[in-house]
Amino acid sequence: MSRGFIYTNDNCIGCNKCVRICAAVGASISKFVSGKTVIDIDRERCINCGACFEACDRDARTYYDDTDLFFADLKRGEEISLLVAPAFVAKHPNEYKTILGGLKNLGIKRIIPVAFGADICTWAYLKFIEKEGSANRISTSCPVVTAFVEHCLPELIPKLLPILSPMMCAAVYCKQILKMTEKLAFIGPCIGKKMEMERRPDLVQYNITIDRLLQYAKDHDVYGEPTEPEIPAGLGTFYPAPGGLGDNIKWFMGDDIPIRTISGKRYLVRWLRNSKDMFFDDDNPYFLIDALNCQEGCIEGTAEKSSRETDNDNDSLYELQKIRSKSKSKDPDSPWNPSLSPKERLVLFNKQFEDLDLEMFSCEFHDESKLHYIKEITPEAREEIFNSMYKFTDEERQINCSSCGYPTCESMALAIFNGFNAKENCIYYQREDAIRSEKNSYMDKLTGTQNRNAFETHFSNCYELNLPLSVIVADVNGLKQVNDNEGHDEGDKLIKNCAKLLLMMYGESSVYRIGGDEFIAVRQDFNEEDTMLSISYMKKKMDNNNFHMALGYAYTDSFDGDFKSLQKKADLAMYNDKEEYYRTTGKDRR
Repeated sequence: MSRGFIYTNDNCIGCNKCVRICAAVGASISKFVSGKTVIDIDRERCINCGACFEACDRDARTYYDDTDLFFADLKRGEEISLLVAPAFVAKHPNEYKTILGGLKNLGIKRIIPVAFGADICTWAYLKFIEKEGSANRISTSCPVVTAFVEHCLPELIPKLLPILSPMMCAAVYCKQILKMTEKLAFIGPCIGKKMEMERRPDLVQYNITIDRLLQYAKDHDVYGEPTEPEIPAGLGTFYPAPGGLGDNIKWFMGDDIPIRTISGKRYLVRWLRNSKDMFFDDDNPYFLIDALNCQEGCIEGTAEKSSRETDNDNDSLYELQKIRSKSKSKDPDSPWNPSLSPKERLVLFNKQFEDLDLEMFSCEFHDESKLHYIKEITPEAREEIFNSMYKFTDEERQINCSSCGYPTCESMALAIFNGFNAKENCIYYQREDAIRSEKNSYMDKLTGTQNRNAFETHFSNCYELNLPLSVIVADVNGLKQVNDNEGHDEGDKLIKNCAKLLLMMYGESSVYRIGGDEFIAVRQDFNEEDTMLSISYMKKKMDNNNFHMALGYAYTDSFDGDFKSLQKKADLAMYNDKEEYYRTTGKDRR
């Protein structure tokens, strides 16, 4: 399994929360290794949504980014320029300038705002919509959204807007318009951005997450004179907010354009699955779906630990509102002039980017559902899996407790069949297996009686004082001769016949095999007459079937807790019975 961007660390206790919340079935694989549950991640299936970070209370999930590689390359003299996400500016308004200044001191050539790339992205969306004559599309600024559609809902690929994200639009502008030849590094809040970079390795080479950059800057004193990105941006600065893209579209098309914002990992996935048919319906009420993986948009970000811990991005969203206000202009020739009508703004907007070619910022999406192929379980395999989990009845197969990470026992069986989970992660199986293991530790495998371990563990705790108690001791007669003359298989058969008779007479819970050919049975509901009759019956049964065991008993009508004395008395009676057997039969007792 190749290394993915998100992985499990040693804090994992195998609770399966990440399996339960995962949007891509089979991306989180629950294995049982050396008596411990281990959660692995299938890179090919993982869409880097980060839902597992929110589910885990133990920080057992972490991620790879390019922060260390970026600084190492910078020290080696690699020429690099930065693409800075507007989320960095909004979340850290007091630090980002000095960190950018510190990066300049380390050799960074240029600093380009991704907010300007968002402006280009908005222009490209509008040009595409103008060209097509309609929208009825899903936005594609979020790499997790596009990955989910490509991997899990490929039928919606035709409904994805075929336009690059703001980061990639900015990169294309840097390479093709500004003719920048150096490498590009992106500073942002998203783990999934690396998926876009892998598709176009010629454009952006480093994904530097904000949290990791802040920590590196603190550890290595990467601060300098306050520095800002060099190109002014418009309302693309508001893209990180939920509905930020829709806000930009409405700026140029009017507030009456029906745009629906869908954000939040689990809600987004559920909504897309439930609403997929709507996109092919002539009555679809929405012009555009502004889809974002994170509830608070890119302000939240999959790599932003601070957002997950506080669950409060009010300050950042407020900062973003202030930045949005500053991005507006009173210039009568500016598309960001609020006093102009949407149509007038659009004319000026198109004029601003009239030298750009829409094709430069277009892209394609591909059906990757083969990576998410799930084998259909056969009836035979289903039966075998359920039986191995000790689930034999329909009721046992519909417990649906979801502790394994899957909502139903049926989906768990399917997961096991596909190698996504293991039966050991089923809490019902664990309980039943523990019961069976405990029972096996007290069970004699040859005879089906309880063993000496059970006898020593249980006998002193099981019998109430001041009540009758019968102790019956049995010892197989002639076992050595059978073993010597007929073989040990026949000897085992003799032992099993004796045990079967004792079990029939006294019950499984009362009979113990305490030695090779020695048994003891204890009943507290037999009076002395019952005990004597049971022994008499067994002797007749043995005579009829030509096998024998010596039997002796001890009885008290008021048990005082002195079990050993009763056992010793029963042993003596059994030895006397054995002597009588050999005396009357004349058989060799050796």
